[in-house]
Amino acid sequence: MKKKYLIYPLISLIFFVKPVKLFLHTVLAESVYIPVLKAEKFIEEVFMIHSEYERLNELLLMAMSQIDEQNRKRIFSIWREGLDTSFVLARALYFDPFGLVQKITLDKGLKDGVKYGMPVVYKGVLVGKVYYTSSNLSFVMTMYNDNFRVGVVDKRTGILGVYEGGSSPRLLYVPVWADVAKGDTLVTSGIGIIRGGIYVGRITSVEKTGKENFFYKIKVKPFWDFSSSGLFGIVK
Repeated sequence: MKKKYLIYPLISLIFFVKPVKLFLHTVLAESVYIPVLKAEKFIEEVFMIHSEYERLNELLLMAMSQIDEQNRKRIFSIWREGLDTSFVLARALYFDPFGLVQKITLDKGLKDGVKYGMPVVYKGVLVGKVYYTSSNLSFVMTMYNDNFRVGVVDKRTGILGVYEGGSSPRLLYVPVWADVAKGDTLVTSGIGIIRGGIYVGRITSVEKTGKENFFYKIKVKPFWDFSSSGLFGIVK
């Protein structure tokens, strides 16, 4: 009987061995993370985007209204040919609902090259993704929508997880042995239809929910403030 009880602490110790932890993380990535994220259809490759480009484009649009026509054409030519144009600038026409915004209507659509699944950013951080398009409009599901999910990675440790939206966003499928902590930064992992490297949010709490639970309970605060408005970037 005593030998039987010795098995449990021995098994627990095994889970703290680094090669075993790495193996388990790999198994989880292949059997949980990737299948969950690949359930999203229309997986597409998207180009790199830098937050600085969006800021410069916004400033340029504002400046164009204050200069003469000749210089405006010259600057527009440089802007079009010399800057990264792998995204579409769009303005918000409607926020739904007011308060904790879950959906946004943007003034760019199919004729501008916008397609289903494209990520939407604001000043370099993730806002959501396009879930429907018409000829002139795009409809965006934000990070605060209950149905929004995206693959993310802890920038400090490389641990994978799935961000789930809603009024209290959280990080799913992170095992209790993983190295995650309050204050860690999350960016998109690139698994699924949204490219990697876009800033998502910061971990605000990490809790163990019980001895039988294999995953942490993790809360996340998105970087995007839903009260922000202005120019949004739709990543192509």
